Amino acid sequence: ATTVTQASQSTPQQFRVALISDQGINDEARAVLRLIKQEQADLTIVSGDLGYDESNPNAPAQWDAMITDILGADYPLFASQGNHDLPQWSDYLQLLQNRAARVSGASCSGALGVQSACTYQNFFFVLATPTVPATFLSQQLEASDATWELCSWHYNREALQIGGKSDEINLDSYEACREGGAIIINGHEHNYSRTKTLSSIAGQVVDASWPTATTLRVGGGSTFIAVSGLGGKSIRQQSRCLPSEAPYGCGGEWASIYSSNQNAIYGALFIDFNVQGNPNLARGYFKNIDGKVIDSFTIIAEK
Repeated sequence: ATTVTQASQSTPQQFRVALISDQGINDEARAVLRLIKQEQADLTIVSGDLGYDESNPNAPAQWDAMITDILGADYPLFASQGNHDLPQWSDYLQLLQNRAARVSGASCSGALGVQSACTYQNFFFVLATPTVPATFLSQQLEASDATWELCSWHYNREALQIGGKSDEINLDSYEACREGGAIIINGHEHNYSRTKTLSSIAGQVVDASWPTATTLRVGGGSTFIAVSGLGGKSIRQQSRCLPSEAPYGCGGEWASIYSSNQNAIYGALFIDFNVQGNPNLARGYFKNIDGKVIDSFTIIAEK
């Protein structure tokens, strides 16, 4: 039998992924895309709500043209389906499929953006919606031998964001990704928030072995969640887990919060995988369009 080496499972060194959602077609969304280009991200994943403007039949094409104008026609950008994408999803889907087909080395299976699993540069990510069975997530993550894995969907649960959203996705989906050792990225709530390492998502339990805000673990039954919803549409307030400065309320699970309470402006979450010559080490940071780093942290992959 052929032995799969660690190198074949790992991303290239300094492989940079940009994570955003809730974009719109406006100057703010363009500024975020220019930031992504400036940071030289190798891949962008949008966790839903792309162009908005559902009454405009040309919105999907205008959104795609905005991406192409700034990042390029062949740039690897993938997206999960958001609630504002639903009325025009067939148009968005065609554009996303066309873009995926132009990305050399990318492969996806399943219904793209809805119930799909993709690999690019040995980075594995699942794009899902609330209707996706947790068993699909578990099976895909179990079958992957990638060092780094990520689950992206748009929607939230009330306790897993710091704004006004309610429970719109099954808790089992979160737990499947935690158990599978995958980072979890959401949108929907228009702010930025990141948890510490969680050993239970159902109870928002911070991993007792990894309690800090700045050093995280994925694997061994633990992961973290980030909501990166400052892609350009609007900015909302922190209404949960006050106060608005660390240490935050609730159970102490939040590591970083950036909303209108913290005078947030638009930006993106970036994660560099395979850093400092270590395939199991990653570095994350949220940078706003003024160039200020709001949050920074390291991640250890334990498979």
